[in-house]
Amino acid sequence: MPGADKYFDSQKKRTTYASKRSKIYFFKMMQRIGDEIQRRKRLILPSLKTIHLQALDIYIAPGGYSSTILKYNSYAKVCGLRLPIDQGGYNQKDKRVTIKFIDITILAVEIGFPNLILQNHPQASQFSNNLPFQDQTFNIMFCDR
Repeated sequence: MPGADKYFDSQKKRTTYASKRSKIYFFKMMQRIGDEIQRRKRLILPSLKTIHLQALDIYIAPGGYSSTILKYNSYAKVCGLRLPIDQGGYNQKDKRVTIKFIDITILAVEIGFPNLILQNHPQASQFSNNLPFQDQTFNIMFCDR
């Protein structure tokens, strides 16, 4: 396994199999970062200015950035991508959030490499040309994975 694959595999295991305490820690950390971004840049329009704020959170786990958006704009709608639950994804219970459970690393077209998939690659069948949320537009996007 090449060095980069080893590194990302260890990172994925660390977050996928995190304890409940670690998950809470990561969630609160991401909320603090989201609050700091908002305090410095004022990217999230308040509910009084717009009730149509649409956000995309790529790898919405644990969801701290999304919770920041919803904190500053209670009418916002968030769409997100996250790992399936059986692969370490988190549950989401807020009706303002729509989740598509998918491993973002298999979205070859979405990341700009439609010809990336080598047919002799051991996981070739798992790659996808799917374009989640293709027909939607967003006012703000987070991607932290």
